[in-house]
Amino acid sequence: MTADDALHDAPFREAAADVVVRRLGHGQYRSARGAAEALRRRAPGYPAGVYDDALARLFALYDDTVRTVRASPLCSLSPSDGDAYAQAWAETADALASQHPDLTGPALPSTFLNWVHYWYCLR
Repeated sequence: MTADDALHDAPFREAAADVVVRRLGHGQYRSARGAAEALRRRAPGYPAGVYDDALARLFALYDDTVRTVRASPLCSLSPSDGDAYAQAWAETADALASQHPDLTGPALPSTFLNWVHYWYCLR
């Protein structure tokens, strides 16, 4: 099993995304290694290298999401802005998908989009 396979497994993907947000958004876990150990506890049963590989890919996606959202019109909009917000969200999600063509599957490129938009733009 590869990191790509694991990231297509919804429970693993959700646990990994939460670990990434806790690590990069909230400063939990002292290191990437600590984050990988947390993911191993939350989603047991995968080969050892899968955890590190999946987190490395999601750390990069998170960082790119922050940069992309901050540079986009989305950061100046909120859901109450209706169609303009929806269009900016879709364009930002498309930009992330083009930056990470290797991360395919159900909503994977936009995994952090709502969180990053809230954390860096709305709060």
